[in-house]
Amino acid sequence: MLFLILSVIFNSLLLIVFKKITGTQNDLRRVILFNYLIGGTAGILLAYSLWHKLKFEEIEELLLKAISLGLFLYLGFLTTGWSVASNGLLITSTFLMSSFIIPAIYSWTISGESIALWKVAGVLLVLTGINLTAIKRDTPQRISSNLALLLVFLINGVIQVLFMEFTKVMNEYSFSLFTGLTFMFAAVTGSITITWRGIILYRFSEMKWGIFLGIANYLSILFLIKALSTIPHRSIVFGFLYGGILLLTSIISPTLFKEKLHYTTIAGLIFTFAGICIFYISG
Repeated sequence: MLFLILSVIFNSLLLIVFKKITGTQNDLRRVILFNYLIGGTAGILLAYSLWHKLKFEEIEELLLKAISLGLFLYLGFLTTGWSVASNGLLITSTFLMSSFIIPAIYSWTISGESIALWKVAGVLLVLTGINLTAIKRDTPQRISSNLALLLVFLINGVIQVLFMEFTKVMNEYSFSLFTGLTFMFAAVTGSITITWRGIILYRFSEMKWGIFLGIANYLSILFLIKALSTIPHRSIVFGFLYGGILLLTSIISPTLFKEKLHYTTIAGLIFTFAGICIFYISG
C-alpha cells in the first residue's frame, strides 16, 4: 500500500509542477524535453545490467514500441501542461483521470471483454462528472481551453491503450528497459518539435523544473509498478490511484492555488470520483 500512496503523491506532483510553471517565462516544451531526458537516462542506466538478458529480437521490438509510445507521451505532457495553464489544475486532473474510459471501451469493443453493468454505470457517472466539471461560470468558454481538455482526455486514453497492449507479455527485464527507452524517445520527439527554430538554449530554471519533473515522472511509474507487483488486484490499484489523485488535487487546487470551486465543479468531482470507484471496485 505504501508504493501505491507514493505513486498517487508523485503523479499529483506532476500536475502541481505544471501549475507552478504557469505564468513564468519558462518554455513548457523545453521543461518537458529535459524531463524526459532525465527520466530516459535514469531508466536506461538502471536497466543497463538487463540488456544481456534479452534477445536481439526482443530489444528490436521494444524499440519500435518505445518510439510510438514516446511520441504520445510527449504530446500527452504538452497538452496536459497547456490545459493546466488555461483550465486550472482541478479541471485538467478530472479529465486526465477520466481518460481510463478509452481503454475500457477499447477492451469491450476490440479485445472482446465482457461488458459488466456496474462498469457501464461507472463510465456514465464519469462522463456526467467531466461534463459538469468543464462548465466554468466565472470565465467565458474558449475554444482553445475546451480543445486542450479534449486532447488531454483523448491522448492520455490512447497512451493507456498502447501501454496496456505493449506490456501484456513483458517480463521484469524488458519492462524496465522499455520504460527508459520510451522516455528517451519522448525526449527525441520533443527535440524534433522545438529545434527546427534553432539550437535549444536552456534557462537554469527550465533545467531545474525539468529535473524535478523527470524525477517525479520516473518515480510515479516505478512506484506504480511496485504496487502492481505487491497488490494482487489490479482494479484496486488503479481505482485507488485515479481516485487518490483526483481527491488530492481537489484539496490542493483551492488551498494552494486559490482555484474557485463552483457547485457544478463539486458535483462533477463527486460524480467522477464515484464513477472511478464503481468501475474499478466492481472488478
